[in-house]
Amino acid sequence: MKNESLVLWVLVFFVVACQPRIQEVDSAPSEPASPAPSPEPLPEPVKEGVLFVTIADKALDMKNVSSVKIKILSASVYHKDKEYWTTVSDEDVVIDLLQLKADDVEKIYGNKSLPEGEFSQVKLKVADVKVTVNGKEQDAFLPSGELKMQVPVVVEADRQSLVTIDFVADESLHVTGDGKIIFAPVIHARSKKDIVFSEQPKGVRVSKETPVKAAMLSMNDKGELGAEKLDVKKDWTIEGNKVVERKPAEKTRIELPHPTTSAEKSAAMKEAVVEIAEGEKKVVVIQDKK
Repeated sequence: MKNESLVLWVLVFFVVACQPRIQEVDSAPSEPASPAPSPEPLPEPVKEGVLFVTIADKALDMKNVSSVKIKILSASVYHKDKEYWTTVSDEDVVIDLLQLKADDVEKIYGNKSLPEGEFSQVKLKVADVKVTVNGKEQDAFLPSGELKMQVPVVVEADRQSLVTIDFVADESLHVTGDGKIIFAPVIHARSKKDIVFSEQPKGVRVSKETPVKAAMLSMNDKGELGAEKLDVKKDWTIEGNKVVERKPAEKTRIELPHPTTSAEKSAAMKEAVVEIAEGEKKVVVIQDKK
């Protein structure tokens, strides 16, 4: 009896386990599944390097001039291929050029991470040049406050590049015939890549570099920066916002009877009426009649 019961349970389990399933069929025909959209490609990361702009001064010693201060307003570079300007720094900073020379360092004005590539121009905006002569500070006239320099700059990924704006102060300063001071910048612009700085107490020095390009640039009387300097042989003055050449001296001759004593010449000079207009010089010459 026990054996029969065991057989019965096995048969029941077998029947249940082997019973075919009834599959439900949807009456509507199924549409083919649309393919999954392919994932959009990820953008390639932009490779960048860091560009530094430094200010320096390698002027010779200048007698009686103890300070040449210039306010830097901004520095920017021009992308050669994409044709746009990008600002490296727009912080107002006053720099004493002669102090940089005395400390024999460069002053970092600004730096910025930029996409790797080549930049073809550097632009520096400056203002308010003040020169101390014999202990007295005077305003110097600047023909143009925008300094555009055709100097190639190379920025490489994960590297540091540098543009040094080196003002040659002794060649930039000019005194007009009427005692005014003109600051027409003479600049040695140097571009370097793969640089390493050496920190100094009052600035930096470059301890490693790969030179890219150097250019000597000068400002003329029209405020243009290029190869042409302000002609020091000419007698300049300032009219409004322009540097102009002074007119040659006009001589007024006074003839006195001959012979003439020094006292008579002095009296004649005092009586002569000489009008001196701005930008002009008139000289009185005492001449004996022969």
